Amino acid sequence: MIRRPPRSTLSSSSAASDVYKRQVLLIITDGEITDMDKTINEIVAADDAPLSIVIVGVGNGCDFSAMDQLDGDGGFLRGYSRTSRRDIVQFVPFRTFANAGSELLAAEVLREIPRQVEDFAMLKNIKVVNNVGQPQQQPQQPQQPPAAPIV
Repeated sequence: MIRRPPRSTLSSSSAASDVYKRQVLLIITDGEITDMDKTINEIVAADDAPLSIVIVGVGNGCDFSAMDQLDGDGGFLRGYSRTSRRDIVQFVPFRTFANAGSELLAAEVLREIPRQVEDFAMLKNIKVVNNVGQPQQQPQQPQQPPAAPIV
């Protein structure tokens, strides 16, 4: 459970350096989430932290459909009081890569982190500088899913 962002994110003056100071939470699981609503709410609450969450599902015959929901590839998560402003979760089912070699597994585990760094920088209005000191073009604002009509 994520209670609050890392200490370095509590000061607004530290936001720029936090683009490059990431926390990556690696969760290796063979089971289901027991409190999905609370888990989603905690992830949504953590979307303003320099945080990436990588979940690796292990085991055969496990139902990982809840993990797929947490991986915001299908749209942003909706918590109790608001919708997430960015995707911070990457879910990787180990069984898909079990016979593919460790390089492919590692690539998939890390695949979304660069975009998550860019999204965090944009959220905090920070220019990302590439490795030769030139400002990088700012990424496009992540698109929020359309609001559901109130019936």
